[in-house]
Amino acid sequence: MAIKGIVGAGGKLYLRTESGLHTLKNNGKEPRDWDKAQFSSTPGEGPFMEFFFGEIYDLVNSSTIVNEDRQELCDAIMIMVTEGFLPAYEDLRAIHAYKDHQIPVLNRKKHYDDFVRALWHGYKDLMPKVAALLGYDIGFLFQRDGKFKTGLEAFVAETRDNLLLDVAEFMPRQRDVWQEELKTFRNEYLEHRDEDVAAQVEKFYEPAWAEKVFVHAWRTAAELIVFLLETRFPPQMSIMHRTIERQFPNHPRLYEVYLCDPTQVQRRSFTKIVA
Repeated sequence: MAIKGIVGAGGKLYLRTESGLHTLKNNGKEPRDWDKAQFSSTPGEGPFMEFFFGEIYDLVNSSTIVNEDRQELCDAIMIMVTEGFLPAYEDLRAIHAYKDHQIPVLNRKKHYDDFVRALWHGYKDLMPKVAALLGYDIGFLFQRDGKFKTGLEAFVAETRDNLLLDVAEFMPRQRDVWQEELKTFRNEYLEHRDEDVAAQVEKFYEPAWAEKVFVHAWRTAAELIVFLLETRFPPQMSIMHRTIERQFPNHPRLYEVYLCDPTQVQRRSFTKIVA
């Protein structure tokens, strides 16, 4: 079993392999006798798995967040992934696997319904908890238009001096297209069965739509978390997107940590938000 990467969070070790995601849990015995389980059959390769079971933790380790706060943050990220994004990814893989097969309509739709519920849970419910541990309240992203507008304006005013991400452009662009579709499918159809939505819902039961919204959701979560995390870096360090020219062939990365001019950045003291 070739190991692609190891991450520790939530009292377990998560091992990425070609055959899936495996866990080891300390039971007080020798490491070779720790409790072992296959957590997921999702292969350990690909941008999603490599980022959320590897790169993101390296970025956390580069920050000024330490000790219990760092472990709490790592655990929250792992919960977001294992209870939201990863179950959605498993359903997405099933959607692709059965797209050319004749299976009962109920079975086919169940994969999409489960996919949407898990993805929305990871993105809407669990991602803001990660942001809160970094000291930021992004709940306005999921509120009605008026509260979203005022919340975004206040957030931009609060963070414009130390946040590299242009949230005034980034957040509305995500919210107005794929996020609105995901919310509509989950809230207005699956949960509340709006008749107008039900009449048009077939467009969501397509592999291409599921693939599109999954990529948008996890990449948006990654972008927000990474650039909120960047504000917790030492003043001489920062983050940028890694270009194709600077990629490692066997170890692709989405972001790059680099040394910067300390006089060009402003850092805030770390204050996590506790519910």
